[in-house]
Amino acid sequence: MLVNSRNHLQLPENCFELDMGGFPIARTNCYEYLGILFDDKLSWEPHISELCKKLSQIAGVIFKQRSLLSKQALMSVYHSLVASSLRYGLICWGTANQNLLQKVNVIHNRIVRYLTFSLPCSTAWPLFCSLKVLPLEIMIKIEWGKTMYKFENKMLPLAFESYFSKPKHQHGTRFATSLNFEFVRANSSRDESMLRIIGPRVWVGVPLKIKKSLSLKIFIKEY
Repeated sequence: MLVNSRNHLQLPENCFELDMGGFPIARTNCYEYLGILFDDKLSWEPHISELCKKLSQIAGVIFKQRSLLSKQALMSVYHSLVASSLRYGLICWGTANQNLLQKVNVIHNRIVRYLTFSLPCSTAWPLFCSLKVLPLEIMIKIEWGKTMYKFENKMLPLAFESYFSKPKHQHGTRFATSLNFEFVRANSSRDESMLRIIGPRVWVGVPLKIKKSLSLKIFIKEY
């Protein structure tokens, strides 16, 4: 796979060949690794497309069976099939552009309406609140917060050791003493979706008391 973030540049199939032991390795534009579909533009479009297909099937099952199940059973179905699918790999594909994420939002909202026996035109936010579940945008924000907490507490692999940096100045400003990290400037609109840029901006909005949580489990609950 030749990874290239510039979508307008189309590389010909024979522009690069790789052999191993005298045998050519086939080039691919998309590859599934541990249940996540990586494409050569890192757009996450194939993964989100498959996720939407899976969620649509689950939505159909919920719609047909909801009248036969108790609320507790319905919520078990939601957490085991829907929420788990949304959270898996979210730290990666959650950086996709808003048009792709909106496709997931539409199906997620539909499922919540099915669970609450609401009309198709019902506002989704009150329904999320009534079920005590989170919409996608908040789930993504929590994943970013979790990653920053893990970095602060050295819980990430060593490859991330220098991924974020503390403010360079020595002054005891409120920003520096609140366990914050230096902001990184985005050079393009695509850069704005990178964790290196998003992470410090999300982390600065987390209350200091929550940043100092004694465990990741406590952090997630409080956040």
